[in-house]
Amino acid sequence: MKTAAIIVDPDVRINQQITLGLSEALQEHDDWEISLLPRSTPFPELKRRMHAIAPDAVAVREPYAQLTHCLESLAVPYVVVAVEGFAAPDASVVLPDSEALGAMAAEYLLAQGFEHIAIVGCERPRTDVRLEVFSSALQGRCKTYNHFDLVTGESIDHPFGGYENPDELAEWLRQLSKPCAIFAHSDQPGAFVVKTCRHNGIRVPEEISVLGVDDDPLFCHTVKPNLTSIHLPYRRIGIEAARMILDWTPGRRLLEIPPTTVIERASVRPPERGDRLVDMAVAHLRTHVSDGVRVRDLQKLTGLSSHQLIYRFNIVTGRTPMEMILRRRIAVAKQLLAETTEPVADVARQSGFNSPTQFYVTFRNRVGLSPSDYRSKLTGVNDS
Repeated sequence: MKTAAIIVDPDVRINQQITLGLSEALQEHDDWEISLLPRSTPFPELKRRMHAIAPDAVAVREPYAQLTHCLESLAVPYVVVAVEGFAAPDASVVLPDSEALGAMAAEYLLAQGFEHIAIVGCERPRTDVRLEVFSSALQGRCKTYNHFDLVTGESIDHPFGGYENPDELAEWLRQLSKPCAIFAHSDQPGAFVVKTCRHNGIRVPEEISVLGVDDDPLFCHTVKPNLTSIHLPYRRIGIEAARMILDWTPGRRLLEIPPTTVIERASVRPPERGDRLVDMAVAHLRTHVSDGVRVRDLQKLTGLSSHQLIYRFNIVTGRTPMEMILRRRIAVAKQLLAETTEPVADVARQSGFNSPTQFYVTFRNRVGLSPSDYRSKLTGVNDS
């Protein structure tokens, strides 16, 4: 039997997903045992345990200098997972594609119609590629752009604490031009922004919309309104790390895994567009999409003719009413596929489609994957 050691904080869901992917991929090919070592273990004890295990391979998240030297001295394959900016020249690394992530966040918020956009990051020594790309993508495309860095405390294990400058954040939030969309570096600061707004009388999403990264339920679902987030396939990162171990060659290798999609929840709402009837129609379709809302329902609601409705939607949103309805149906379907195990036929119904066949064809044409393949890509679980 072979042994792989994975050195991570086991309480973090991201690390749990990486570990599951790594374990499954290794055990498909050979008889591997996985030893999980908490990264917070004092180094002398961690080193002792590493030598006692004598692993055949190691995966590690955020190795520090002493740990890196220890791993190199073991002379076994080791892979660094999910760390942006890790600079060891000879290490193999699997991480999220931060450039693609920053671009996806910018395009999503701009497509919602936001003119005032901001970033909340965390003070850190490494270059933050995702925020740099996001900032660059916004140049000349929004009216105002602001940046705030949270100061990280000793422990940030929970969305309701762990930052040392909450009062400064609250004052910064109050001074932003509104409605404003905030892109948070990850779900943890994103959840903290939502909580800070609520505690200071700032309405989310009416005044401040918040977009996070990781799609971690601990943070996305423990704040109200729930946090919209970019899904990153951490299980796949674990799988690719295992493949690097199984196909080991010395020297630097880098693999970047792109983000999958934006999982929409209630923390983001498009700003009102200045046309009362269009705003009313958009709000109605967002609320009633699972009821199978149709263009003629929007006509009845607004009192506009088909031609008038299409014309005003195009002027205000740049899209037709049917396009807006389909976009919302697909967004709801993506969330259900990511967060539930409901059969695809039930997902189709709850997303407002007339039939599973219509759902399958529309989803595949717009997303490039079947609903089942999309779910498998996000969760690592195959419907079949």
